[in-house]
Amino acid sequence: MKQISKSKIGFIFLLGLLCLLSFIPKNAYGDESKWLAIGMLHNWYSSGGCEQEVGRRHLIPDQQDGLLWPALFEYQDIQAAKALWIGAKNYYDPIVGKTFDYKVVDIGPRTLDESNEIFPQEFKLIGKENHPIVLVDGTLASHTVYMDEVNDVNPNINADRMIYNVVNTSIGVTLKRKIYAFSNTYHENYFIYDHVLTNTGIYNKAGDVKPNPATLTDVVFMWQFRYAISRYVAAYGYQYAPQSAAWGHNTVNEILHTNYGDNLRGIYAWHGLHSKYGVDNIGGPNIGSASIEADGFLGAAQFPGIVVLYADKSASDHSDDSMQPFSTPYFSSDAGYTQQHDQFSSQGMASEYSVMARGIPAQTHAQAVGDQFADLWTPSVTETNPGGFSQAIAFGPYTMAPGDSIHIVFAEGVNGLSRDECRRVGKQWWDQTTPYIKPDGSSTTNRDEFKNAW
Repeated sequence: MKQISKSKIGFIFLLGLLCLLSFIPKNAYGDESKWLAIGMLHNWYSSGGCEQEVGRRHLIPDQQDGLLWPALFEYQDIQAAKALWIGAKNYYDPIVGKTFDYKVVDIGPRTLDESNEIFPQEFKLIGKENHPIVLVDGTLASHTVYMDEVNDVNPNINADRMIYNVVNTSIGVTLKRKIYAFSNTYHENYFIYDHVLTNTGIYNKAGDVKPNPATLTDVVFMWQFRYAISRYVAAYGYQYAPQSAAWGHNTVNEILHTNYGDNLRGIYAWHGLHSKYGVDNIGGPNIGSASIEADGFLGAAQFPGIVVLYADKSASDHSDDSMQPFSTPYFSSDAGYTQQHDQFSSQGMASEYSVMARGIPAQTHAQAVGDQFADLWTPSVTETNPGGFSQAIAFGPYTMAPGDSIHIVFAEGVNGLSRDECRRVGKQWWDQTTPYIKPDGSSTTNRDEFKNAW
């Protein structure tokens, strides 16, 4: 047998390595992720400042990934994508030496450019104390131990866990966010997001400050939420719901705002009617599939949502502005401006800013959809609905001189029927066992009315 020289082996190895490297995307993902996983609500967070679609592992099966409640059961994910857009008017961009009528930087829902636009600085998980080690026959008792990787212990923080995240952006705004989680039984199904956004003037990865720091005008901060409720029923769970439920095709979004006479400011969502489910699918009743036997169990009874706790009136008036968010647009999750983003495209950024500043709609998404199939509903004959609708909340417009900060705080939570009630109500609906007693004590002969009331 002819032997191959060491030099040839080295050449072959190098050639193979170069071939492998040629398949790595140029925009390789560099963001880190950490979990808050100490109560019944679990979610992962990105060092980039917001959680983009499939952003944890960048795999298609993670279409529904995160915001699990009740988290200790299987397939409870209801998060499909999030985003934070920061926009301003009449912005001089030192990167290209040009003034844009509208400048917008994107953290999601599908793009995260950590080379030229979004620059993570700090990212760590802080614990009031470390988690205990519980062993059963020498084996860790829970997988959550691996998710709770505390970087620092600080007994003085205001919660049991806190993620601390600092991100610079190419628009010159630095984001500092603290995300609080609790293990207390009465507070384990929500997180508090505390954001401070400062005009630092830092605009690139090197940390350079704009040569002539300028006041930012008409600054808008918009967070987007795309919920898909829930993985249990859909393509990456037990697969008894139509596949498009996995990306929130039938999600219905509701808005709470002072403009509508509400005492709370926020949004929430639920698993709405889907034209291809085959039955009235409110609550996601288990109608069976190749993966599971039908029993009526309600696999999508969760209600996720956001409530605004505080928003500065201005950079100089640090009192809560009861009219914020000033804009609550909902829009197609597959609209062109949610796909690719170019921070130097005047037309593209103008389109994004117009969405951010759209205002409070006359009708909420839930009011517009009504009792229609949510996956078929569109706001006009010219707009399609291939992927459902996302809901956003936008704050501003603010004027921010160099060094000015805006403080915005909101909570995100999930709740719904208990597992026992999902089982009881779903089974009665499936078995069609009367009497159908609704939550208010009244009765009905309609099993769907009974299920939906619960």
